[in-house]
Amino acid sequence: VKFGSVFVAANEAVLSPCGKFMYIVKTLPRGEHLTLAMGRDRGEVYFTGDVHVPVLSELVGAASAPQVWMSITPFEVFTQRPGIRKATGKVMVGGLGLGWFLNKVAAREAVDEIVLVERKKSIVDWILPRVKEVWPHVAGKLKEVIVGDAIEQIGKHGDGTTYLLDIWDKY
Repeated sequence: VKFGSVFVAANEAVLSPCGKFMYIVKTLPRGEHLTLAMGRDRGEVYFTGDVHVPVLSELVGAASAPQVWMSITPFEVFTQRPGIRKATGKVMVGGLGLGWFLNKVAAREAVDEIVLVERKKSIVDWILPRVKEVWPHVAGKLKEVIVGDAIEQIGKHGDGTTYLLDIWDKY
């Protein structure tokens, strides 16, 4: 799995420069299940081959386990498709995560420009350069990066702006 110019083997962790975040590619072995939850609906999905899941975690304290900040599971991809289809013209994307959603929005021909809002500067500094390296078309449409609360930015970017939030606070 390529992370910037560094190749990361499955289950090998990379720490952010600030030391507060960790990137790892977890492997769900073939035949093991992945639990899905949407509201009260619960389910399990099984795969015929290994599934590699990129995970970005926040290191909260030495005694606690890392808290997942963002992951790119098959379910994440599935749930983001409706938002991606709504992206047209000027789009504000709330939440950088690992950049997958930003990449998909930028890849749409109907999108002219993107404003990215991410609450953690350390995530912007660490992840965004790698996103631009892996998906160069993101840089062409990304016109502004704001470090702040995405909810507070809704309505501040002009008429006709599409607001897409890739955030799952306290899911």
